[in-house]
Amino acid sequence: DLWLGDWLGLVRYDGQTFMRLSSAQGFIGERVYSLAEDDNGVLYIGHGDADKMYITAYDGAKFREVLRLDRMGQTYISAILNRGNGDLWFGVGGLGGQMSSRGIGHYNSAQKLTFYDADAGLLDTRIEDLCTGQNDSIWIATVGGLSLFDGKKMQNFTTEHGLPNNHIQCLYMDEQSHLWIGSQAGVSRYDGHVFQTIYSEHISSCLLYTSDAADDLL
Repeated sequence: DLWLGDWLGLVRYDGQTFMRLSSAQGFIGERVYSLAEDDNGVLYIGHGDADKMYITAYDGAKFREVLRLDRMGQTYISAILNRGNGDLWFGVGGLGGQMSSRGIGHYNSAQKLTFYDADAGLLDTRIEDLCTGQNDSIWIATVGGLSLFDGKKMQNFTTEHGLPNNHIQCLYMDEQSHLWIGSQAGVSRYDGHVFQTIYSEHISSCLLYTSDAADDLL
């Protein structure tokens, strides 16, 4: 199934028809901003209303609220990364470029919630995307550059390190452990040493990465 989120809620496409899931199916929410599926096929939904931000899990049969947070201005759950065994990471973004004071959050199986922000070394607290790196590290796409978190410290990258633009919008790790980076200036690849940018008249700003069954980048 293909899952879609919009400002009216959650939509599932089974290859033939689109179906909107609402309170009748148990989903109490609107304004879906992010979606992520774990290895067991459980869908995690980042959504919100006027006052709260939520992460809700759907196992194909029922919805379960995982996390509820107060909204601070126009902030929202911009990215979700579930690494199994209750190890849930998420990013907080800001609509209209509003600064988020939260950065990235970590919610573990003991129901402990920890935030990592500028005080932890994060380059910018306006988060766009998250991606698992090597040795359980986390790549963090922000409005002000790219950060790599190893669980203890942050390493930051900007145009000074070879990125074509500091507004990073999406991330993808391929099977060769190359990080693909979508920014407002196009597409770049990082091999662990050097950033290499693909310059093309057909690529200007990249908002989303995915891959097909052969791991070809789309």
